[in-house]
Amino acid sequence: MGVVYRAIDRRLGREVALKVTRQSHGEVPARHPEVARARLRLEARAMAGLSHPNVVPLFAIESVGSNLVIAMEYVPGETLAQWLASPRTWQETLAALCEVGKGLAAAHAAGVVHRDVKPHNVLVGEDGRVRVTDFGLAALLDQPVPVTLEHNAPEHEDIEGSLTQTGMSVGTPAYMALEQHTGGPVDARTDQFGFCATLYEALFGVRPFIGTSALELACAKRKLKLASPVRGAEVPVRLRRAVVRGLAPRPDDRYASMEALLTALRTAASRKSGRSRAAVAVGFVVSLGLAFAMAPAAASQGEPTPLGRAASGTVALRVPGVLTKVATLSERGHSDRAQALLDDAYFAALAERRFVDAARAAEILARLHEHAQDEGAAQRWRRHASAARARLYAD
Repeated sequence: MGVVYRAIDRRLGREVALKVTRQSHGEVPARHPEVARARLRLEARAMAGLSHPNVVPLFAIESVGSNLVIAMEYVPGETLAQWLASPRTWQETLAALCEVGKGLAAAHAAGVVHRDVKPHNVLVGEDGRVRVTDFGLAALLDQPVPVTLEHNAPEHEDIEGSLTQTGMSVGTPAYMALEQHTGGPVDARTDQFGFCATLYEALFGVRPFIGTSALELACAKRKLKLASPVRGAEVPVRLRRAVVRGLAPRPDDRYASMEALLTALRTAASRKSGRSRAAVAVGFVVSLGLAFAMAPAAASQGEPTPLGRAASGTVALRVPGVLTKVATLSERGHSDRAQALLDDAYFAALAERRFVDAARAAEILARLHEHAQDEGAAQRWRRHASAARARLYAD
């Protein structure tokens, strides 16, 4: 978007950050610089009315020649990406990201969508306060859906109308929601995706979706093909599920608002099962037993069974690997790790179009949650199982 300078506001005697925007940006043809400038003015006007401790405040916006200069609070400190380079517990990481979520929720309430939430757009001040910055790519919630501005647009095109036609592909691809790849409607749930992508990376040491191009990233997001964690084994399974829901391809499958997501994250982090680890472990074993009991019926229908190989040679749930490990972990009281293993098996099976395996994993998870008396989660996993079976028959 431009260059940021550290400067002195002589009138008020304070340090500020001056963001000097480029005359033209890759998303707008050079012969339409007035479109970009007018769009930034609208966004800056919305941000100027926002005051929140977790948002970098905007002080002023002025024209200098053909450029715009935006004056913001100068925050001594480091980016979230730099802050995460040092070892952090998952509790510290979640606390910092929840502050980010508060700032985004405040922006949404003011009618502003960030559209480029990522670690480098979050500052951790020397005072320890976390702030969201760089709303330069934001779009007002009440603006129509953005589409690509063609380079051969008529010279007489109306500027106000053009403001709604710029920047279909704004945002950093790794953290962009699927609707940003396809030019779909952008709203607060789009920021929710970027937030959860940032949180996933912070907790598990890897970005949730990996690809060598924007197309590969979009495909991985559409299939919800998550990258395997490289750390974070101690992160509660419920917390991981809450984060994954925020990464759903369809905005309607994410949380209704940033506030709802933050509530789910805090609940998942603090919730303690009313049953002992031993009881949960028994639930795992019983669930597995029920799954094993289904094997003969499944085999009679020509499907891979939970144990052993089907006639086709396909290994259901890669057994004995997965189910054996799940049983071992549950018997040792590591229920969270066992659930995570089943979660991974489910998503891996979906990504590889092994829908029978995906349905089986979802069924086991549903039974597990039934034994844990978490009926909401049990119903959710039953829906996943039904969806996986439907995909099998559709193909």
